[in-house]
Amino acid sequence: MPFRPPRFPGASAQVPRAQKIANTISEKRKKAEEESGTSIPPQATQHTEMYTYFTKPSIRSSLIYSADQWVTVRLTLETAGPVAVGTLQEIGPVLSGKGTLLPTGEEREIQLAKGDRLYEVASSVNRVTVTTYPVPYLKRLVMLSERFLHLFKRVR
Repeated sequence: MPFRPPRFPGASAQVPRAQKIANTISEKRKKAEEESGTSIPPQATQHTEMYTYFTKPSIRSSLIYSADQWVTVRLTLETAGPVAVGTLQEIGPVLSGKGTLLPTGEEREIQLAKGDRLYEVASSVNRVTVTTYPVPYLKRLVMLSERFLHLFKRVR
């Protein structure tokens, strides 16, 4: 005999109600955008994250952050180190010069474009504080134009 989940009275009535609420919210959002003449960015993509993690001693690099939008990442090494960070996947070993070393107690700021990844490699257990926040739209345009100019100068 196959397993049948128990049926709850009124459970099917909750789905249309939730859909009505979602539709009402999206309609109010569209109306507010039309009245103001600007689009309201979704709150889920515009947020700041702050966390602390412990590095693992390894020769291979590990992923710290994968950018789903343009972000600024601030890293602070709270213990002795050394810890190297970079956007290349193979930045190990730590003192090879392939990554940027984090100075102890100082904040290092790194700009990441959408799709970029940030890796770290450490030779001992260290505590690193990470703060990420979105880059404003106009600053994104400036950063993107600087990247294109840099590539153009390389080709010439």
